[in-house]
Amino acid sequence: MDDQPTWIGRIIDVTGWHQEPEDGVSWAEVEAELGLTLPTDFKELCRRFVPGAFYAYLDLLRPTDDHAQPLLRTWASCREWASGHESARLWEPYEMYEPDKGSGLIQWGSDQTEGSTTGWRTAR
Repeated sequence: MDDQPTWIGRIIDVTGWHQEPEDGVSWAEVEAELGLTLPTDFKELCRRFVPGAFYAYLDLLRPTDDHAQPLLRTWASCREWASGHESARLWEPYEMYEPDKGSGLIQWGSDQTEGSTTGWRTAR
């Protein structure tokens, strides 16, 4: 059994979200630039929760530049920041994801209390 509908359905039930899913948004450009395929459940969560904010607490990073924090722009900022700051050690033993280096972290959202949610560890 596929857990995706179960988990997304649970989130919809808990939040009481009742809007039509967004269709027609393509992740192809984002995935091509990243050089990997993003988790299907994340993409479906973004499709179901438009504009991607949970009560102004958690904001999902989305594929388009018309979003306040598009995933690619945020990823570029994180990589730039991590390359020049001592505090990049916060993510040890991991590093920020770079396509030519293999595995690493990709920020997938931001929140109002801690400032970011780095959740994917990529693997090749």
